[in-house]
Amino acid sequence: KCCSWGCGCRTRCVNPAEKEKPVCRQPKVVGPCKALIPRYWYNTRTKRCERFDYGGCQGNKNNFETIKDCERRCKRRPTYLPGDRIRI
Repeated sequence: KCCSWGCGCRTRCVNPAEKEKPVCRQPKVVGPCKALIPRYWYNTRTKRCERFDYGGCQGNKNNFETIKDCERRCKRRPTYLPGDRIRI
């Protein structure tokens, strides 16, 4: 199945099995655009919400504006480590 996405109307083919994955189990997708927008994603391996730079297009739903939004959706209790930057 193909869907149209932003960033110059590029087309991205989406694997239907990936589309059906729960939001918090979807992989981190930076996308091909170059905007470098600070976002957070839930990493199932580390069981933490982690910061990444989102390109601005062709992402997925495991892409949150704040660490709090990510944790509300994907974690039971927020956990912060020393030195973590938290966007409120």
